[in-house]
Amino acid sequence: MPVTIQLVIVIFTSALLCGVTLWAVRCPNIISGVRWGNTPEEVEQDRLWLQRFYRVMMRTTLVIFVGGVVSIVLKSMLLYVLFLCVPAFVAPLYLALLVPRRKTVTPGRKAVCWGIIVFIVLLLVMPAVHFYNKDLKVVFASDYLEIKGLYGQTIRYDDILRIEECPALPEISYRANGLSLDATNLGYFKTRNGETVKLFTHSDSCFIEIEDCRHNRFYLSRKRVEETSELYDAILSRLSEK
Repeated sequence: MPVTIQLVIVIFTSALLCGVTLWAVRCPNIISGVRWGNTPEEVEQDRLWLQRFYRVMMRTTLVIFVGGVVSIVLKSMLLYVLFLCVPAFVAPLYLALLVPRRKTVTPGRKAVCWGIIVFIVLLLVMPAVHFYNKDLKVVFASDYLEIKGLYGQTIRYDDILRIEECPALPEISYRANGLSLDATNLGYFKTRNGETVKLFTHSDSCFIEIEDCRHNRFYLSRKRVEETSELYDAILSRLSEK
């Protein structure tokens, strides 16, 4: 995703959250679940909660903006997704838990609410971290090699027309049917000259380029350069046996 689009999304999300917060403070009745009390004590409870609502939401807006900008500077799509998603979900849930109740909230109910918050945070974070930590897995058979995982591919040794190591990927125009997260790229991508290539890359340097007899091009890399080189030697060794 281009940096300008990422920055526009961060600014738009932060501005939207800030605008909704200011609107809700001026018109509290639009907040779902909020019912202003009738007694002075209940009104005071509601006023204090509204102040907390304003502080939490404005701080959440600041976290999203600063975190989004920092992740763009660091070129980390993982941080970018987490900073945009996690605060936007956690803050409203936290505030919903603290909405003034006109009856006592049992400790068990509070524990359930906090459990739901933790579950949602893990639901957002764990898949991204799992995807980020995965590395390339290649299994060698007698007649073919198999790239495991998402967008997996089987390549017969007899179909390999050319294989070589290269320091960089071709210039990518856009993702045709694939996934990208930081240095990890999986699936089909279009190059600047209109070619379609299939990537199984987990680093930003040292790649294995494979072209088959149908002129399909595949790029492979592991997180560590030395492991990519070892994989390249292993493929060459299998080809030399044919």
